[in-house]
Amino acid sequence: MTAGCLPVPGAGQGHAPRPRTTAALGAALVVAALAVGPWTAPAAAEGRAGHDAARHARRPAATGGARRPATTAKQAWPPAWKRAHAARAVQAVPVLPGYVQRQLRGSRPLESRWVPAGFLAAALLAALLWRWRGRRHPAATRRRRVWRATAATGSTAALLVLAVLAGVNSDVGYVPTLGALFGRRVTGGGAAPARRPQALGDPTRNAGSEPLVPGGSRVDRDMVAAPAYGVPPRPVYVYLPPGYELPREARLRYPVVYLIHGYPGSALDWFRSGAVRETMDTLIADRLVHPMIVVAPNAAASWASDSECLDAVGRGRKLESYLTRTVVDFVDHRYRTIRSRWARAIGGMSSGAYCGLNLGLRHQDEFSVILAHEPYGTPGDVARRRLLGGSWARYRANSPSIYLRTLTFRYPMAVFLDAGSSDRGVIRTARSLALELAGRGQLVAFRLARGVGHNWREARLELPYSLVFAVRYLLPPR
Repeated sequence: MTAGCLPVPGAGQGHAPRPRTTAALGAALVVAALAVGPWTAPAAAEGRAGHDAARHARRPAATGGARRPATTAKQAWPPAWKRAHAARAVQAVPVLPGYVQRQLRGSRPLESRWVPAGFLAAALLAALLWRWRGRRHPAATRRRRVWRATAATGSTAALLVLAVLAGVNSDVGYVPTLGALFGRRVTGGGAAPARRPQALGDPTRNAGSEPLVPGGSRVDRDMVAAPAYGVPPRPVYVYLPPGYELPREARLRYPVVYLIHGYPGSALDWFRSGAVRETMDTLIADRLVHPMIVVAPNAAASWASDSECLDAVGRGRKLESYLTRTVVDFVDHRYRTIRSRWARAIGGMSSGAYCGLNLGLRHQDEFSVILAHEPYGTPGDVARRRLLGGSWARYRANSPSIYLRTLTFRYPMAVFLDAGSSDRGVIRTARSLALELAGRGQLVAFRLARGVGHNWREARLELPYSLVFAVRYLLPPR
């Protein structure tokens, strides 16, 4: 699918229409681009400094240690941001070569429609078999007949339940492979050999013939707690790119992408359902992205309730503070990261996409890129009542669909949004958010994923595009 980059008049100003002809023409072009499908808009000036500084005042990290130096608004923009700001011309959005798309789709046997059909057929066959046995042995004792009826009902019901679960999974894609079903270990190394560092080249050229060097990607599982925020130790999965452990790269530092799971879910989901490791290994091997660290934290309040990545009022867990301070500080101190907003992206899928969008916009000094797969624009009324103490002021302060109109952009932001073609509600939300962001002069890309809905299949298929988008604006390893 093709897309373009449209200039937005009045960069850094409000979203209200202007009486000038140029402004009206610019707005019409943006609306037309959204109606067609994916598009991008160039970044503009930083905007005025300050956005409710008291609300977003920094506190000491729960993990202890000195805070990293804050990025200042006067810091020079990286070259990619300068080019995007100055281009004022149509630019191509991420496009993946056909062979890469086929490789990343791979074999997902548990997503096949034949799996639930097989369980349904087995349930029907079991029912017929038990019925046939009953007719063949009509003179069985009462006790045997009761046992036979119980076994027939239980086995048939179990197969029907499996058929329903398999049908849901074939649509959602939560457990795509047998390895994911039986808990195949995702941590450790050796998944893919490292290639010698190369500049990003022509994406249509296969780099498979390049010489290999020892070392491969690795996934670590760390336990990160924040007692000050009411968060007990919880897992954080960290993808380290091929070559990270090579002695000659011991001083190389990497950009970081933070990905938040949906609800219900856990930190493991982006590796089990989202195929982060396979996607990153493929994109790095084919030189479509620079090596990056990818972090998947646990953002759930519990299995039965969603946190929306909010700081709960009262004694509840402060997940916003945990994710933007504790987790970021932990990753920066444990791994070789580039400690700058220009080298951090945050995103997620579904409720995780809302988290990434809200946290990225509220913490512009921490993140420069947002990757929102199937986002929505508010935390919902249940979260307002359960997590925000019923406060409408806190609700509006955590609803991008509301506060984008008046938000002050202290730094430029690059935002990737997408939605499945059958997910009409999220399509409307994502396009509305894209319009607001473009109207405020930010760099925006929107993609419509054909043939999928609101599920992990959409997030997994679109992840390569968002990562290629992110690498354009994140600082490369250095």
